[in-house]
Amino acid sequence: MPPVVKVVTANFPTSAYINEKKDWYLTVRNDGEKGVGGGAVWLVVGPSPIVVTVNTTDYNIPVGSALIMYTTEFEKGATLSMSGKVTFLAKGDYIVRLAGVHRENGYWYADDFREFAVKVEEVAPPPPAPPAPTLQEKIVKNLPLILAVGGVGVAVVAATRKKR
Repeated sequence: MPPVVKVVTANFPTSAYINEKKDWYLTVRNDGEKGVGGGAVWLVVGPSPIVVTVNTTDYNIPVGSALIMYTTEFEKGATLSMSGKVTFLAKGDYIVRLAGVHRENGYWYADDFREFAVKVEEVAPPPPAPPAPTLQEKIVKNLPLILAVGGVGVAVVAATRKKR
């Protein structure tokens, strides 16, 4: 009997901007027999390839393809974790599956997966404008400050002098 690789935890972004690097992770467990198994980042649908970064290596994943990370000695009951960054190269809607996979007779099989719908936008919106200062902040900003230090505490006093 081959390995049966189940997804334990999976996280993938559901929104991004073009060329923005986003975190992902996957942990799988072998509930079957010892063998070749692991995890996969599988690009099911999208307007362009994605770039999956693991450690410092970039992998270009075309639509309909997967990056498979595996071990040849996946023991029964063992877990395998993988993580990295993902970069989307074009605006649009993507479907990505993080899968638990095993190899049998030269073929890869997805035993379990989590599917993520990802919406990619062209550019990030500009940061919000800072709030306008209140009247009190405007008055205090324009007054000279005198710092008085007493034996019990600290007081800040603001004063102005009018010319006569």
